[in-house]
Amino acid sequence: MVEVKELRIGNLVYNGIGEIFPANVYTLQMPYSELGTIEPIPMSEEMLVKLGFADSFGSCYTNGNFTVDCSVINNTFKSHGVYIETVHQLQNLYFALTLTELKLEP
Repeated sequence: MVEVKELRIGNLVYNGIGEIFPANVYTLQMPYSELGTIEPIPMSEEMLVKLGFADSFGSCYTNGNFTVDCSVINNTFKSHGVYIETVHQLQNLYFALTLTELKLEP
């Protein structure tokens, strides 16, 4: 389950049937009992590519000047000294540092 305080409008999460959707005002105002239907999207190399990152230097992905390092051995992702476990955490960090939203590439 996602803590609603971690979400911003537009953050990508899974709905109750496993589809990716952006959080909206309604999502952020859901009663605690209904939040169980909203799940975080685990960080993965596939999601980095879908968010517009390009593979560079083997274990590194870049989007402009923003870099995410990934460890294939223990499947961890890190940027600017912060470990990233979910897509919405990456979106929030990216926005905080660039003032630009990360969105799914079509």
